Amino acid sequence: RVSIGGSTCFDCQRSFPIARLLRFFDYDEPIIKEGIRIAKYSYVKKIFECFSDIVETHAQSVLDCHDIDPRALRFVPVPLHPRKLRERGFNQAEVIGDRISAVCGARFISALKRTRATLPQAGLDEADRMKNIEQSFSCTIPDLIEGQYVVLVDDVATTGSTLRECAIELKKVGARQIWALTLAKG
Repeated sequence: RVSIGGSTCFDCQRSFPIARLLRFFDYDEPIIKEGIRIAKYSYVKKIFECFSDIVETHAQSVLDCHDIDPRALRFVPVPLHPRKLRERGFNQAEVIGDRISAVCGARFISALKRTRATLPQAGLDEADRMKNIEQSFSCTIPDLIEGQYVVLVDDVATTGSTLRECAIELKKVGARQIWALTLAKG
């Protein structure tokens, strides 16, 4: 569970290895939900670019508030399975992360890969989401993650299952601390 301000409490960090969740929209807002749905399932990359443009200024402000030098951060997108990437033509997490990291002056690294295809998370309950996504990722360049502060990027966080699994892999290779950045939280 995420507390006020997006920080994960210390007790919860044992099972949820993300220290802070930065989200910019409420997924339950109809225009946000519909915009993300159209972008993902009608393959409209431009919508994610527009969302990223809106978020850029706010992301920089958040980093400034926490007195973080963005040059010390590694933005890492949640990867799509290669088949899904070919079908969609883009990874929405890459679009978001690449644009925001560039504005903030942080390094963008595609350090994770999907190790197996999974069912779409939409429509699954929390338990099924966790089981579906379990052990679906691996870190391809651990030397660029070890000892680093990582910002894991995705479009939407609902139960946090996908972010959690990615964070587990990043922790395994020695990430110092992991934050998550999503456009929306549902």
